[in-house]
Amino acid sequence: MILFLFLFDPSQLINTDTTNRQQAPAVVAYENFVHIFWEDERDTSCDFDIYCRTSTDGGHSFGYETVVNYLHEKNQRNPDGAIYNGALYVVFEDYQHYYDISFSRSTDHGKSFSPSITVNDTTRYSQRSPKITVDRSGKIFVVWYDRYRNKDIYLARSTDNGNSFTPSVLVNSLHSDSFPQYQPAIGTDSEGRVFVAFVDSFTQAIYLARSTDQGNNFDHLIRIDQGKDSALSCPDLAVDNAGRIYVAWEGRRNSDYDIYLARSTNHGESFEPEIRVNDITDRNQRKPKLVVKSDDLYVVWEDYRDNNYDIYIAKSTDHGVSFLRSERVNDYTEKSQRYPDIAAADRLHIAWEDYRATSADIYATGGEVRIGTEDERSLSPTIFAIPVEELSREGEIFDVTGRRLTKVISPGIYFLRIGDGVKKVVVIK
Repeated sequence: MILFLFLFDPSQLINTDTTNRQQAPAVVAYENFVHIFWEDERDTSCDFDIYCRTSTDGGHSFGYETVVNYLHEKNQRNPDGAIYNGALYVVFEDYQHYYDISFSRSTDHGKSFSPSITVNDTTRYSQRSPKITVDRSGKIFVVWYDRYRNKDIYLARSTDNGNSFTPSVLVNSLHSDSFPQYQPAIGTDSEGRVFVAFVDSFTQAIYLARSTDQGNNFDHLIRIDQGKDSALSCPDLAVDNAGRIYVAWEGRRNSDYDIYLARSTNHGESFEPEIRVNDITDRNQRKPKLVVKSDDLYVVWEDYRDNNYDIYIAKSTDHGVSFLRSERVNDYTEKSQRYPDIAAADRLHIAWEDYRATSADIYATGGEVRIGTEDERSLSPTIFAIPVEELSREGEIFDVTGRRLTKVISPGIYFLRIGDGVKKVVVIK
């Protein structure tokens, strides 16, 4: 029998203030540290600030909460984070006269952040939608949508841990016109290549721009999608250890949106035809996010199949050729859960906006998706349990859907995780 073990913790509230809006989460993880950023409306002297809350035990609990931005005037919005050897980096939209892209750094695991600096080198009109990544040598790359210079995608690089940034470089230099290019996503490979995916509004297409000189120039451009969507948006990009590039997006080619993914195995020279990630096509599936963990690829998205948005995850064990069935992440389903983000360290970590209260809050969970068979070493012989009270003393309990339980109240089949092993448990009374 094939076993699909969805081993995630119960969802937990991240923000400590619950009287105002908290939204747009971004999550990063390194070893046992998990950091979640979001935009927060609690300060009545401004509109939104950027907050960060940190877990030091692999996401099982969250401790200190920190305000990232030093200026508390007007709006700071849409954070994105990255981490390199424990150094924590964050970029966000910062509105003073127009929106600029601000960068800040923490060297004490999110307890405090440096005064922010401006990344973009023009401060006329607004710069929006920042994304950040760090390559294996520690170089920091920030990309954003520039609403002033012909509404294009720009990039800046730091080689000194974020103390300064190079002049901005036009990313879509091979595809620049008067129509907007927006919603950038960025990744790097181990050989110094930089990849940026973005949406072109005129052709309604997803493009990839590539730099082979660490972001100084972008001399290769290719369309990723096959032109089958009447509308598409929200690309995300990931690169695995073998250099395979994955780009996911939401596309409407039927009556609703679905999640599609295309991959390149030749450093972005070409892309294979896209596949649909979601296995249920009723209603909308939107806002995909990607992460690579070990040799596996994961996609999360918001899913409207049950008349509220929920957060779903799917796993690929063959490098994006196919995906296993999707499973719901959130354990509260009465109201919508939206705008997920995902990161990976020893476990997967997922954060999202939760609408169970009057205003949005940030919730998160951590865990893993394990695939196997009953005769694998990770599963010991079946236990027939009497009494059931003994189970909770032995380890973590999960039902057949993979949901973590605090106790067992009825007979059935369960799974007991003890350390790195999982035991099948049959409760008979």
